[in-house]
Amino acid sequence: MLGLTATDLWPGEEWNFVFGMATYDQRVGVWSVARFGDPAQDRLGLLRRMLKTALHETGHMFTMHHCTAWNCLMSGSNNLRETDRRTMDACPECTAKIWVLSGCDPAARFQALAKLAGEHDLDAEQAQWLKAAETLVAP
Repeated sequence: MLGLTATDLWPGEEWNFVFGMATYDQRVGVWSVARFGDPAQDRLGLLRRMLKTALHETGHMFTMHHCTAWNCLMSGSNNLRETDRRTMDACPECTAKIWVLSGCDPAARFQALAKLAGEHDLDAEQAQWLKAAETLVAP
């Protein structure tokens, strides 16, 4: 179960806030849009931040830890600049983990991601995912 809230998330005394939280073992997560900006000012920026955080927390729910080797969807993020710099997709190493942990068809996954991106004007992401899908199904 993955929840969305507009309430700021605060996990304890040693933290200011977090964009999201998830458990590795119970497959429960939550993310907050409280610090993502005004949708009236930057709809696509807010949408990208929401998707990156939701996908990141879902990765944790599938037992994935933070990626420290690449600029990756599973990299940690402590501020909006780090979130914006992070890609919306996983690095090659974490992508392989997603395929194994979810049992998905990689080409179908990229096609579905490209369709979602196209429906929401995420042109750069759509092009990236279409290329990945085409590469996987090429003869």
